[in-house]
Amino acid sequence: MQPDGSQWRLAIERTGGVATPKELGGVLGRPSQFKLKDGGQFEYFYLLITTDGCMYLLAECAYG
Repeated sequence: MQPDGSQWRLAIERTGGVATPKELGGVLGRPSQFKLKDGGQFEYFYLLITTDGCMYLLAECAYG
């Protein structure tokens, strides 16, 4: 996936605005491969790598 500007902004916001992103990859749109047994689904699932080498796993889960 090639992230667009809104996905970059979302990733930066989710890290409290303190991270300087270098790379971002992931999926969004309730991907079927991440459906949970209880009926929940991930809205998005990203891996963010920052310029200082830290990594963040960003995910949001929706139920129903």
